[in-house]
Amino acid sequence: MTNSSQTLPRADAIQLEVFSNRLLAIAEEMGRRLVRSSFSPNIKERRDCSAALFAADGRLIAQAAHIPIHLGSLFGAVAAIVDKFPLERMQPGDAFIANDAYLCAGTHLNDISIVQPVFVEGRVQYFAACIGHHTDVGGPTPGSIAPDAASIFEEGIRIPATQVVRAGETDRGLIELIAHNTREPEIRILDLDVQIAVSAFGAKRMADLAAKEGGPATAVLADALLAYARRRLGAAILALPDALRKLFKLNAHAVSLVLHELDFWVPFVTMSLACYFASASFSHDGAAVAFVITFVISATVNILLGKIQATKHPGPLSK
Repeated sequence: MTNSSQTLPRADAIQLEVFSNRLLAIAEEMGRRLVRSSFSPNIKERRDCSAALFAADGRLIAQAAHIPIHLGSLFGAVAAIVDKFPLERMQPGDAFIANDAYLCAGTHLNDISIVQPVFVEGRVQYFAACIGHHTDVGGPTPGSIAPDAASIFEEGIRIPATQVVRAGETDRGLIELIAHNTREPEIRILDLDVQIAVSAFGAKRMADLAAKEGGPATAVLADALLAYARRRLGAAILALPDALRKLFKLNAHAVSLVLHELDFWVPFVTMSLACYFASASFSHDGAAVAFVITFVISATVNILLGKIQATKHPGPLSK
């Protein structure tokens, strides 16, 4: 994968659209299998789950249309895994697990991520990941969501980035350790096994796609897809009303700086733009207010969370 500071790659528009839909089809099929095969109502009935594909450097390349907030959780889990486990030491069939809000940027402890590397021509080139909301992960309150919790230690079991499958062999001891720290160990075991199977399915589908297209061609298309997203995001920001752009000093140079840190800012900018355009049909002024409020709150929360991680919970995300 190319560095974002280099010349942004381009590809034939039709070829890129076909490739994008192939990636989305893999992620969507992962999500459907997760819903159909799970045992807990949170995943099977509420569909509180997501599936996505990432490049080896942790950049998101496709996410199924499930739960948008899981974008940050999966991104954090993959980043923590890449930081902790060298790619060259991974083997086909490996898988990793994480849920910690501080060490892996999870949303809350109920959301457990499973991530599996995808090997192309003998090297890790991508990751297939899925996340599901588990009904209970321990703690004093059934459901593990305590409104009066004073610390994360009252919310349930914390799982840092940890290897759960080695060359196709699941660490049953680790699965049982996690499950028996919850109120429904049997359901936890079954749902975690489903997530492991779903991530393995996604990894195989992605490897098959890369084998069909060719490893180098797939990498170029993935880079081109990210570059296309960057260009569209930049154009959307510059299309905002002048008063709004002046408020944030969003000139062309500022936009280029934002896009340089695309992995950090894209969830907040995208969310803010969605609120802006959704509100525009009701009130132009209200749309601007919605953008400002959404952007400021989401960015501030993330920055404060980063400071907390850096000062109290040192880990992969505090660098």
